[in-house]
Amino acid sequence: MCSGSNMKGSEVEDVNLIKNPERNTGYNGSHIWQAMYNENCFEVGKAIPRGRFGQGDSMCYEERVLYRLLSGWHAATTISVVKNFYSPGTKSAAKGGGWGPNPQRFMTEIGNQPERAKNLHFSFVVLLRAVKKAAPFLQAYPYSTGDGIEDNVTKSLVTRLLDSQLLSICSPLFEAFDETRLFQSSEAKSLRTASAEQRSQLKRQFKSVFKNITVLVDCVQCQRCRLHAKLFSLGLGTALKILLSPPELITSTTSRDEIVALLNVLWKLSEAMEDARLLTNLYFEQHQAEKDRHQAEKDRLPVPPPPQAPQVHLENAPPSPLSLAPLLPAGTTLEDDAPLAAALAAVRRAAASGSLQKLAARRGLPADALEEKLLRFLVVQPSSEEVLLLARHYALERPELFAVVALEAAEAAEGLPQVILAPKAASSGGVASASRKAKVVSTLGEVGREADAVIIGGGLAGMAAAMSLLDRGATVVMIEKQPYLGGNSGKASSGINAALETSVESLVADTTRSAGALARPELIKKLAEDSAAAVGWLRDRTGVDLSMRSQLGGHSAQRTLRPSNAFVGAELTYAAGQVLTKMAAERPWQFRLLLKSKLTGIESAGSSGSWLAKVQGANSSELVIAGRACVIASGGFGHDSKEVESMLLKHRPDLADFPTTLGPQTTGDGLKIARDIGAKLVDMDRVQVHPTGFVDVSKPGEHTKTLAAELLRGVGGLLLDNQGKRFTDELGTRQAVVDAELNSATQGGALAAPMPPRTFSIVLNGKAAAKADRHVTLYSKKGLLRKVEGLEGLAAHMGVERAQLNETFEAYNAAAKVGLDEFGRKVFPAEHWPIEASETFYVGRVVPVIHYTMGGIAINIEGQVLAADAEGLLPNLYAIGEASGGVHGTNRLAGNSLLECTVFGRHVGLTLPIQKTTEEREAEALQRRGLPPPASAVAAAGTASAVPAAAVAVPAAAAGLRTISKQELAKHKSVKDAVWVSLYGQVYDLTEYVEEHPGGAQSILDVAGQDGTEHFEAVHNKELLENMGFDAIGKLGV
Repeated sequence: MCSGSNMKGSEVEDVNLIKNPERNTGYNGSHIWQAMYNENCFEVGKAIPRGRFGQGDSMCYEERVLYRLLSGWHAATTISVVKNFYSPGTKSAAKGGGWGPNPQRFMTEIGNQPERAKNLHFSFVVLLRAVKKAAPFLQAYPYSTGDGIEDNVTKSLVTRLLDSQLLSICSPLFEAFDETRLFQSSEAKSLRTASAEQRSQLKRQFKSVFKNITVLVDCVQCQRCRLHAKLFSLGLGTALKILLSPPELITSTTSRDEIVALLNVLWKLSEAMEDARLLTNLYFEQHQAEKDRHQAEKDRLPVPPPPQAPQVHLENAPPSPLSLAPLLPAGTTLEDDAPLAAALAAVRRAAASGSLQKLAARRGLPADALEEKLLRFLVVQPSSEEVLLLARHYALERPELFAVVALEAAEAAEGLPQVILAPKAASSGGVASASRKAKVVSTLGEVGREADAVIIGGGLAGMAAAMSLLDRGATVVMIEKQPYLGGNSGKASSGINAALETSVESLVADTTRSAGALARPELIKKLAEDSAAAVGWLRDRTGVDLSMRSQLGGHSAQRTLRPSNAFVGAELTYAAGQVLTKMAAERPWQFRLLLKSKLTGIESAGSSGSWLAKVQGANSSELVIAGRACVIASGGFGHDSKEVESMLLKHRPDLADFPTTLGPQTTGDGLKIARDIGAKLVDMDRVQVHPTGFVDVSKPGEHTKTLAAELLRGVGGLLLDNQGKRFTDELGTRQAVVDAELNSATQGGALAAPMPPRTFSIVLNGKAAAKADRHVTLYSKKGLLRKVEGLEGLAAHMGVERAQLNETFEAYNAAAKVGLDEFGRKVFPAEHWPIEASETFYVGRVVPVIHYTMGGIAINIEGQVLAADAEGLLPNLYAIGEASGGVHGTNRLAGNSLLECTVFGRHVGLTLPIQKTTEEREAEALQRRGLPPPASAVAAAGTASAVPAAAVAVPAAAAGLRTISKQELAKHKSVKDAVWVSLYGQVYDLTEYVEEHPGGAQSILDVAGQDGTEHFEAVHNKELLENMGFDAIGKLGV
């Protein structure tokens, strides 16, 4: 139960985990984590609730357990990495040359994510329950390593762990999880009435899902990372097996390796919880020291002691992490408000003593945010008489206690209207005083405080628009139907197009050819001309490596970019999601993120041109979100076949029985609502059917399929019918390949039942598979590709004649030599042919699938929505991504979906009118304090075409570097003489890092004393240098 193929074999050696600790290797495993989370989805008949990616909050108990275990595992891994983040020889390495921590990253990934910390503790409880249940077995187990002393130490340590008195201390924690509820859920009525067979099926699927998750560990390319991941997956699997097995079976079913993994994972979880505490303290120590330094430089005044009287003059107030100056006019005093002054002094003293930091840590918030919440509650909102009375009696003597209770009052009052103080007219003495009577302003996006933009949808298009808007200083509310960001963009795996080293004209030509008779030249031109700048911005803004380049079907050049070690959609959406999630947590007044919130309507707010979005919130609450502009980025309608009003069945009833790769959220909500308010819809009958969606042979009838990426055919994958014959140019446009499949199916060429109608085989020889190693490995682990040896093995697996397969491949080899085959194919990937009878093959089943809807809301090149009944526009309404229509015409070119999201999302973000830019807001804040505006604002005011400083500035780190000649560099090529390597034109001293390199010292020594950029690029990316804290010691000369 729950164990993968992790058992030790004859070729496996023991590894000392103490000498090989988990730490930062520079490897980005986000795509593996995303794949694991995606695996956690059950569907067992209609009697079982839909899984974690179903509508609303429908995760069943079993899925919640697996999700929390995965999240706890993820948190423990993250903590280990950030604890040992900066390698020896970098600027942030530990004193004495050891590995240094990254407290800021810890706070971003864990400290500000309380649910992740909770799931870490949950996983620890699960392990404790397993150890307690297996205590008799573990106590009696013969621990034998061949070293008698070591064995006695091990036995004594296990005895201490299993001591009943120690475990009894933790007994209250055990109630956080009860394994007996698995497969017996009383939460869902459907499960209470489910049959024993359905419950048994659920149990089998639980086991299958966990096994699929564990085998994904083999996709981890970093050896050290994979070692610890395998240990963790085996430990969790062992704990679940113990908890779900009868006690009498534990002895006979638990192996030595499983005991090792169980105890080590328990230790790793325990250590992670302790490290979390230490990293939290370190973060606050560093943060406070930096704030003190910054404030001292800013004020140029000694910090006075806390006031002895309940009176605060803001102009002379001691420095605080958050100044009150933006909240009150300069020169304002609070002499007439003694309780309020005492309350403010208490907050400041609580911050100085560290009490606020502790409160913030418990709530998973930055201390600054918590302090600001208290100050706004006391000053911006009219404080209750009870709080002011509390301040009168407790603020001076017990500031920490006052802060705790005031915070509870602030949290209880959240959601009530806020107020902004307005100054009274100047008194006869000429001193302005603050009025407690103020105008009411709502939470961002609510009526009275409308956002600059309301974005509907959190896929790549919506996220590109949001990041561009927020970077300009706009206020934004994003509404996302799913419980996470990314949408269908996260599934994209082939790449994103860009005219970087290829011409814009060729991208226009290829896109126009794919678009056919419905091509709209102005939209295609916009897409192609902006592609290089937009993709470059996305790469730089997210930090995602896009160094790999390939030529996909329908393309005349290699212009499709993807990461060298990850899946493009998952990487881009994860990175962009991190940016926006952090923004929502740190700057809620500028960005509000509403997840699990469904758009139910849009209506005009009147003559102002603003829009009101009606939203059903996460808890079925009804919200109205106001914005000066509305951006519809809600995706298409490819999963709309079961909706009450199905756009798919209305416009393409012939596709009713076609499976899809799209998520269940893709039901055309935004399109229907836009149509109802007068938007024009175009090309609604143009639905892209992708030629290759994998058929899982264990679940051939499943409606949602995994996309077989275009890349598989791009590297040499061939499509074969039930006789083993080719029938199309595999690199033709998607529509051409689909047409060939449908034609072959009508002639009896498709595979027989139980495969779905229109199913064919996709075959990659070993040389082609090596060029798509990451994809092939993942698909193989998921059971979607099968590895066979030689032509005989392939013929046997496919059930066709070997002679026919040999004839097919010989004909292909001959065509590749001359550059043309009988289907008009002219491109044959280098190094994949000739296909040889003796090599390894990978074979899978594929079927045409609904993949994209070209039709949608009509737009112009600015992304503005066209009106249905006139030539004009719907003011301040935009549509981007798959929600828009007309960009792709008859059929979308591969790689253009992510490009469209990026180009039009960024363009709307850059051009949509906003009320105030970041620079304008900063200048106003300085003006309120009686200070002059920054020089940049003055310069910007003097010339509208001023070039941003960032565009021309020389990086500070590079400006003062000395020039190192190639001759000097060549002298430093050994540990004895120091190991210097040139990367991207700068020289780095890697002497202390050589022995720590996860790939081994030799790979660094091979390029020591010379330019190693090409070797580095083959495995890593430029951002890794900065992320790991490496500082250049010079720039390379001649």
